[in-house]
Formats: sequence, C-alpha cells, structure tokens
Amino acid sequence: MRPLPPFPSGRLPGVYVETAAIPPADALPRMDIAGFVGFAASGPLSVPVAVEDPGRFREIFGPDLALARDETRGETRTSLLGGAVESFFANGGRRAWVLRVADAERIATLAFPAPGMETANGAGVTIPARAPGMWPSALACGTRLTRTRLVATGPLARVPLPNGLVDWALTVAPGPVPPVPGDLLELGFRPDGQPGLVALAEVTAAAPGPGGVALSGRVLRFRRRAPEDPGTLGVENPGLAPIPTSQAALAAGLPAPPDTVNRLRFDLIAWRGEGVAARLEGLAFSPLHPRFWGALPDDARLFAPLDGAPRPSLAPGRAALIAEATAPRFPFAAAPDAGLTLPWGMATAPGRASANGPEIPAGPPLDLDGLAVFDDRLFLDPDLARADAAVLAEAMEAKRSASLALPGTSAETPPTGLHALSAAPEVSMVAIPDAAHRAWTLEPAAEPAPLIAPLLAPPAETPDQWGRHALSWSPAPGATRYRLERAADADFAAPTVTLTEDPEAALALDPDCPTGFAFRVRAERAGEVGPWSNTRLAQLPPDAFAACATPETPDTLILAEAAPGSPPRPGLAWSREADAPRPGETTDLQSSATPTFEAPEDEALPAPDIDMDWTPPQPLTAGRWFRVRLTRDGAHGPWSNAVRLAPETRADFAMVPVDAHAPGPLIAIHRALIRFCAARADAVALLSLPRHAQAEAAEAHLAALLPLTAPGDPAGDPAGARRVPALSHAEEGALSYAALFHPWIGVATPERQGFLPPDGAAAGLLARRAIAEGAWISAANQPIAGGVALSPRLPRPDAARLIDLQLNPLVAEPGGFVILNADTLSRTEELRPLPVRRLMILLRRLALREAQTYVFEPNSDDFRALVRRRFERLLSLIHQRGGLKGATPAAAFRVETGASVNSATAIDQGRFLVELRVAPSRPFRHLTVLLLQTGPQQVQVREA
Repeated sequence: MRPLPPFPSGRLPGVYVETAAIPPADALPRMDIAGFVGFAASGPLSVPVAVEDPGRFREIFGPDLALARDETRGETRTSLLGGAVESFFANGGRRAWVLRVADAERIATLAFPAPGMETANGAGVTIPARAPGMWPSALACGTRLTRTRLVATGPLARVPLPNGLVDWALTVAPGPVPPVPGDLLELGFRPDGQPGLVALAEVTAAAPGPGGVALSGRVLRFRRRAPEDPGTLGVENPGLAPIPTSQAALAAGLPAPPDTVNRLRFDLIAWRGEGVAARLEGLAFSPLHPRFWGALPDDARLFAPLDGAPRPSLAPGRAALIAEATAPRFPFAAAPDAGLTLPWGMATAPGRASANGPEIPAGPPLDLDGLAVFDDRLFLDPDLARADAAVLAEAMEAKRSASLALPGTSAETPPTGLHALSAAPEVSMVAIPDAAHRAWTLEPAAEPAPLIAPLLAPPAETPDQWGRHALSWSPAPGATRYRLERAADADFAAPTVTLTEDPEAALALDPDCPTGFAFRVRAERAGEVGPWSNTRLAQLPPDAFAACATPETPDTLILAEAAPGSPPRPGLAWSREADAPRPGETTDLQSSATPTFEAPEDEALPAPDIDMDWTPPQPLTAGRWFRVRLTRDGAHGPWSNAVRLAPETRADFAMVPVDAHAPGPLIAIHRALIRFCAARADAVALLSLPRHAQAEAAEAHLAALLPLTAPGDPAGDPAGARRVPALSHAEEGALSYAALFHPWIGVATPERQGFLPPDGAAAGLLARRAIAEGAWISAANQPIAGGVALSPRLPRPDAARLIDLQLNPLVAEPGGFVILNADTLSRTEELRPLPVRRLMILLRRLALREAQTYVFEPNSDDFRALVRRRFERLLSLIHQRGGLKGATPAAAFRVETGASVNSATAIDQGRFLVELRVAPSRPFRHLTVLLLQTGPQQVQVREA
C-alpha cells in the first residue's frame, strides 16, 4: 500500500491500494511471455495485444464467445482463448500477447446512429463499435449536449465570404477553461420582430489579450431555435436555406454583439439496458480540437504495432483523450475519415429512450462474428501458410515491411492469423487453444420443442346429468398429463387441483348460488412443466341474482406469436375475446426466462389496441416467455396464455459428432505453428489435442506432424491438412520447437468451471518456473492451479505410452494434477527435453541482445576480450542458477572469440564470430551456439 496525493489525480484524501504487474528483475532476457491465438467476442483482428492480467484481457476481448451446440455432451461450447489466458495467469504468468482471429471478409462491425448529430452537409452520423463482431448488440449509443456560458466583451465582427460562409471575430472574457481552436460556439441572436436565430461558429484561432480571449473563425450555419424546446438546437426553418448565399445576407443584418455565446461540447454515452455502461465527457465536434470525438481509435488503430512496438499515440495533443478511451476501453470509436459534425437536435438531458441501438445486418451470429466455417484458414495467413521454415521468417518480415511502407493502401497487408505474432518479439511460447475444437455445421441445431400453453375454452354453463360442468382445452404436443386449477379469484391463492391425462375434465362445483370461479390449465411431462393457459372467469350457474354478483374485471387477452415483420423479427400479437376497449385501460406485459414466471420482468407498453403487435426493443439472445393482461381502474384482469419467443440470433450451431471429426484442420494449424516457431527460432509451440482424443488419436496426430515417409501419400497426409504441406526431412529440426500436451484439464475457480486444453496451464507453469528459477527448469510435476479433473482420464499404461511418444501427459498425483513429462517432439536426443530447447532460445536471445551493442565496435584484441568477458559473466549467472552442468564454469561453458574462430582473413572481411559452448543440465553433451557478425548491423545466431 502507498498513499496517493489528492492532486492532480482528483481523488479524495486517503490511502488507496493499487496493483501493478512488476516485471521480474533479471539480467537475462525474459522467457515468461506467452502468445495466445484464438476466438474472442471483441478486440482487433490479427493484431497482437499485450495484457498483464485477466481483467485487462476481458476488458479488450470480452466474455467467452458462444460457438456451437455440442450434442455429445449436451452443452454449448464457447471459445477457449479466454480460459487459456486465465489459466496462464492463474499458474504464474505475468504477461501475454493475445491475437484474435476470424474471417475478416465476413465479420461485421456494428454501427450506431448518433442521436442529434449530423455532418456539415446535413447527413446523419453513425458511430462504429471499437471492434468488429456482434458483441455490442446489447448496447445503445446516446449523446448529451453541454453548454458553457461565455461573456462577450466586444462586438461581433463579420466578413461575408463568396461561398456563403461568414468569417467572424469576437472577444470573450477569460474563464476557468478558455476556448481553444476547434471549439464550437452557439451564437444566439434576437433580431427585432423575428424569432430567435442560432448560429454555429467554429473557433479556428484563440489568443489571450488584455481585453479577454480574442476568438476568430467561421460561421457554419444558421437555424431558428425551436421555442418549445430551448434546451435543444432547433430544427431548420424551411424558409431559410442553411447554405449557401442567403447565409451571408442574413449575417449582414444581425445585431452585434450576440445576445448569448455558449461553448458546445457533448458526452458520448454507452447504455446497457437501463444503465450507463461507459461515458466520455467533454467531447468536441471539430477536428481542430484535441478532444475531437473523431479521434477515438478503434482497436485496430489503437493496438496496431509499429516497427515491432505498440504505437504510443495516434495524434499529437490527444494523448489524454486516447488514454481515457483506452483504460477502461470505451466501446465506441470513430471512422478514420470523421470530420466536422454539428449538434442539431441534440438534447441536453436525454434519457435511455433517446439512445439508438446498432444497425444489425441480416445473417446468423457466427457468420457476423466471422466464424461460420471452422477450418485452418481462420488461423493462417494464406500467403505464408505453405512457406517452409527456411524462408518463412524472411517472408513474414518482407510482408510486414511492405505493409508499413504503404500506409493507407491495400497493396499489401501485414501478416494475418498466427503469423501476425511476428510483430510480438517478446513471445517465447505460443498456444492456439481454439484450434482444438471440432468443426460445426452451418445450420443451427434443432431446438427441443418446449411445452406450449393450452388455450382454455369457456366452461359449459349447463351441467350434465351428474351435475358436472365440462371444461376443455387445446392439447399440448408431448404432454403426458394436465394440471387444471380452479379458485375463487384469478390470483389462485388457494386453488383446487385436478390432474388428468386428457385435454378435458368435468367438475362438480355444487355452488349454493351463482358463484365466481377462475380456471387455468397447464401441460406437464417427465418433471417438465409448461406455461399456464389463458385464465377463464365464469359465474356458475349463470344467474343475474344481485346478491351473488361478482365485481366486474377487465377482459382476458389471448396471446399469440405475431407474423414476422420487416425486417423479420419475432414478436407478439394479442386480442380480446369479449369486451371492447374502454377508457383508462392499460396493458401489463411480463417476460420471464421460465414458463412458470418465477422471476418476471415487466415491459413498458403504450396504450393497448385490439390485435396489437409488439416486437421486443432489443434482439433476443435467449428464448423468453411472455404474458399480458389488462388493468382498468386499479383492477387487474387475468393473465393471458404464455407464449415463448425463440432467440432471433442463435449461437448454438451444431458441432459435428466425435466419430465424424476430421483431424486435418488441426494438423494444418500445428504444422504452420511449428514452422512459425522454428522460423523465429526463439519460441516453442505448445500444442493440444481435441478433448475426446484417446492415446491412439494422439499417436496418429503425432505421426501426421512428422516428416512423411512418402511425401504426398494420402495415407500419411490427412484430408484437410494439405493446405499446409507436411514437414520435409530438411525441416526435421523444427520439431524441437514444439511440445504436445494432453488430456484436457478441468478447472474449478470462482471465475470458471469447465474443461480447458492444457496449453494455457502449461504456458503459465513454464512462465512461473522461468521467473522463479530460470527457463531451463522443467515445469513437470508442478500442480496446476484450480485443477479438479481430467478429460479423458487416461489409464497409466496410456500415459506411459504418450511419454514414449514424447508427448506430455497430464495425470492425477497426490499433490494435484500435474504434467508428467517435459519433452519436445525433436528427433534429436540432445534437444528432446523442453528445458534444453528453452535454454537454447534464451542463449539466442541473449546473444542477439548483447550483439547489438557490438555492431560498430572495432574488431581488435581488446574488443574480442571484452566480448568474451561479457558472455562469460552472463553464462556464469546461468551456471550459478543451475542451468548448465558442471562443477566449475570451465566445465559448464566455453566462450571462444580468439584466432581459433576468427581468422585474419575473416577479420579483414569485417566478420566477427563468437562461439558459445554450453553443457545444459540435461543432457550432458555439449551444444554449440555460433554468434556471427556478417556486416554492419547484421548479426546471425546459429546452432552447431
């Protein structure tokens, strides 16, 4: 804890607790930073974003995205990216780069009509969401105009221009916040005998002086103020053209100074339901202003990398505005070409009702999220997917450099898919958890039909020969019995229950005199209850005997699903059966997630009409039940029958069955990821399999990742994987950059309950060991945080079989769920251990970091000795921490910079070679790293 000053932060005096991610202090390069690629609800596409806690991840990338209905397990599968990132942090990770992928050509970006705002040409303004996808569909965009009164200290100078605009100059008294260029002023005039006029004037220059602040600019447009709404800028007078030449004539006759001078700004509000989700205050309308709303960046511009580092700001002088919109992340952005806007019709005290929801295109939700078709193309750059490891690094750099050299053009785009992680050089391990999904079909899965509400007919007024009154209702398909209730009133506080298997009943009522009854019925089956029918009120036997008459109540409504409108959206329609509408009637509409209305929610409706249609104000994301009733003079009528409206956009597309799962896309993704890590030579691929995979499937998957014995043989190259060629025998060394983990881990934490691929937990354990002890320390046998189960549960013989295959199985041990092995897929025994590969990556990063300081040094004996001593100090640090085998530094490593590796001829050619010989803790055999200076600013690192 540390005390924070009350100023300038604006906080009240006191002690505050702040948490901050503190990077580990280490002389060695960081090896704890992971990269994650997958599906998310929001966030930029193919742009890596650094996050340092799960909260920041959720703020940018949103909740888990509902994908498809898994009929095998009876659940809706969601994106796995969020769970993997949370597992990474829970197991010790501190920093991750997250990359969202989707079909960029099909994903939609929702836009919101801005209330009361228009362009300088009179067109409406739409404000896009900060990131593509359907995530903001439940939001609404609102605006609020704010006025600050300024005092004019001199006359208004006006110079009409030939284009119909007016140059102006005015001096105002200085205030706490003086006007600046880009402010929009509202000048109010009241010419004799005329209605009030409003002129909007843009400030283009502001200079403080002895008489106040001297302002100048141009008058943009005149309009009449609406006298009935002084808080809103009025509608345009039809007899006064806003543009062009009549403006100058009008301006010439205006009195000076203006009666009122107000500075105009506005608040941009994001509504969720009836509450405010986010707000930005004091925004300006002109691009000249540092708080111009058009500077609000979308995620792609905000997080776009520039030469490998995040872009620090998007415009000079707008750092404060961008910081406000960045943390917490504001949901709206502006189009890149946003220009001057005017607040005609913008209210000063708007409510939720004036906010506008998004314009949602037609189509299934997964299509609008860019995920309607699952295959490897979602994760890969099509221009780089077929490149082998030898040329991939150069191809990625060339494509990225071309995109930076052509800003604002479409001639070249930066790498997409997982290849976009080339812009995140910090990453030392990469996981793609969402690649482990089974594919899903394009058509939505069939939704189980719920029990419907029967329609209850009026009871028979005449009893049968046994004195019973007959009741009947429409049957509910699938019902096994019906529950009929009767009571003395429509609240059914003490009902009499009759159970029957038929849609009819005969009741013996035996009233002493005509008595009022209320009847309702519902369907039931196997423990499932349906909604209640419409309520029937009846006086039996029918008699007008005054002493027994019951008070008159409003009529019963009959509810039905309305025919789809345009655009097609589900809605309701209701009608009366008997009474005509009467004055003073109102309508109550209730909705609930359950047919029993255990937690009803009320919907506000206008005055009722016969055969009225009603459509929910927001798209339904889940099915809901509705019922309606009339109220008159404080008396409630009975509830109508309940009707269920299905969700308009359904996320539960059907996943293919397990026996129909095709492994080809996952194999293609893993091949590309292995090549990507090998091409970088400074990261390992953390691979995972589908949840249902048994030991046989793991062995088959591994076989597909190895170089094919017969290239092009369909038996060795599964269908769907051929878009990414199999590794060649020349690329066999790339397998040391990959480690495969299985099975899935079940976690139970306050934030999450469910099963996740193990790659997120493995990355977190590797990060924790790297921070605490070193990248050369294995993460095996470390308990996984929150782990409670495994799926599938592999028998011990199968786990041993996976170890023999160089896979890393998860097993249950007395201390918790652990990873039982730490191997790469390398066919070379020296590089088989994962800690050895990570040690070699560390040495590579260390050599490149140190070499950058030596590029322009003269190649002298003193220089070579300096380089040797520097590397010996760093390698001694690794040796002291257990990374190198040997009782003494001389037994653990050797640094050669002398004549044995640098001949006189090589020195004359400007070449300088450093040879590092190290003995990793396991195995005992020496490995060699060559650091080669080939020219100015050209350094290569090779393994020998």
